[in-house]
Amino acid sequence: YGGLQFAIGFQALMTLLNGDKKPYQVVGTLRTFVYLFFGLGLSRALAIFLSGRSQIPRVSLKVLTEGLEVLLPKYYNQNATWIFEIPGGLIAYYLLLIEEGKLLK
Repeated sequence: YGGLQFAIGFQALMTLLNGDKKPYQVVGTLRTFVYLFFGLGLSRALAIFLSGRSQIPRVSLKVLTEGLEVLLPKYYNQNATWIFEIPGGLIAYYLLLIEEGKLLK
């Protein structure tokens, strides 16, 4: 999973560096981000729902006492879903709409 994130991040970096030359690559990369983030986020949300666990993420500013608990499996999926994947998918979708609008002009 970490390798996949690195690969997509690297693809995004290369696309941004060459985006002026190949605008369709930017749209393709953003579509990949939308599919990836929404796919992962919605799959996790469904799995959490089906297992009967709470959907509420847990965030703590107390690093030594509660901070490690947030990383445990009990809260990891909720945090990944609602703090990283779903917001990342929404941002990527918004940027995709902007970039597709540029291509249509």
